[in-house]
Amino acid sequence: MAKSNGGAVFLQSDTLSVDRELRFNRSAIAYAVAGVDAIIIISAAVVSGLVYHYFAFEYIDQPMKYVAIGLVASAAFVLFMMAGGHYNSSSIFSFRKQLLYISISAFSLVAFMAIIVFLLGASDEFSRGTLLIFWGVAFLGTVVSRIFWARNIRVATSRGIVGKRKILLVGGTGASKDDFREEMAAIGVEPTHVLQLAEDELQDGWFARIGPVVTQNVSEIYVLAEGMAPRSIEALLLELRDLPLPVKLILDPFATKIAVLPSQSFGDRLAIELQRAPLTFVEYSIKRAFDIVVALLALMAFAPLMILVAIAIKIDSPGPVIFRQRRRGFNNVPFDILKFRSMSVMEDGKGVTQAVRNDCRITRVGAFIRSTSIDELPQFLNVLLGHMSIVGPRPHAISQDDQYDQLIAKYAFRRHVKPGITGWAQINGHRGETPTVSSMERRLEHDLWYMHHWSVWLDTKIVAQTFASMFDRRSAF
Repeated sequence: MAKSNGGAVFLQSDTLSVDRELRFNRSAIAYAVAGVDAIIIISAAVVSGLVYHYFAFEYIDQPMKYVAIGLVASAAFVLFMMAGGHYNSSSIFSFRKQLLYISISAFSLVAFMAIIVFLLGASDEFSRGTLLIFWGVAFLGTVVSRIFWARNIRVATSRGIVGKRKILLVGGTGASKDDFREEMAAIGVEPTHVLQLAEDELQDGWFARIGPVVTQNVSEIYVLAEGMAPRSIEALLLELRDLPLPVKLILDPFATKIAVLPSQSFGDRLAIELQRAPLTFVEYSIKRAFDIVVALLALMAFAPLMILVAIAIKIDSPGPVIFRQRRRGFNNVPFDILKFRSMSVMEDGKGVTQAVRNDCRITRVGAFIRSTSIDELPQFLNVLLGHMSIVGPRPHAISQDDQYDQLIAKYAFRRHVKPGITGWAQINGHRGETPTVSSMERRLEHDLWYMHHWSVWLDTKIVAQTFASMFDRRSAF
């Protein structure tokens, strides 16, 4: 049902209930969850004490002293959860959030119990083994209970067994109210009134007319920012500040995405980091040191093999031993990549044709060194010169870069770090020819994953797996 008050338009729900009953229902959920948590913690204390003493000393200890310990532990756990607001009904709907809260509270509880046991000198009654069993039983029990609550409260809310939280929804005419109402219904929130507010209506005295609605039927006010100018939102929030109710601002989709990003204050303004450098100065220094050490060790270790390969190439076919080709490196800076020549042609620039399986241009020696990746060994010199890294996205011919820059939106992101001799994509099977755009997209996904998850341990793992797969000829040719 719609009602017009001046310029503002109210959309009223057909079913309005007294908020006292609503608060009781939703408070009952919090009390029930907290009560079950307390029972689980007390039970965990008793079980851990009895089980440990039975297996360690072959007798059943007095259970009542563990009940006393459990009472203290349960009170501490419930207080931890209450202090963080983790018994709120909307919070209980999210199992992932609850799992995080339980993990933090459980570890805090064990640390608290260890301190209490130490201070009371009760290590004989509640030993480290007992604490370990206690933590495992308590953690498992509370997690299982959250699975139960998350599933059943949602069902009970949808069936009307548990009352929904009544709110007033305020937003500009362009706001996605229908989508918001569906999302809120899933966690037990029901807008009893929706105030559609145009930009010019903030001056029409609309605020005085929502008083009866707010004081009688709603417990919170939600403001949808989507479709409203920032100045209008600011004016609206200033007006709503006079009401004795919680007011929450629902950001538009873009603001929601950037709100969780790292930020830095500049006076009265806030700068949000939309994109960080792939590596910090410290991370770059560590990676560069890793590159130099590995490159030097590799050149010393493979020097005899590289000499033999150079001789074989000279004997097998006419032409230089080393093949140079222009590639784009970090920040699109071009460099000459070095390889042992494996083909009878020396293509570069825009006329490069990607190698395919059974390519007639590949020489006899070239077929072997390509299948074992030996042709890449001279690139350790590129690493020492600073053009490349040991691990990173593989550099492609410039003609391929130009092609895929037009076809794949995030392709250029590969050049936010130095190209590598090997990479995360290569050890995951994305090595060799990329005949379709989708195959290049899959390779790009792995390259971007590596850039976002870089660590020196990941580089070490990739190098080790690359060395182990040097004689795997399934995707190299």
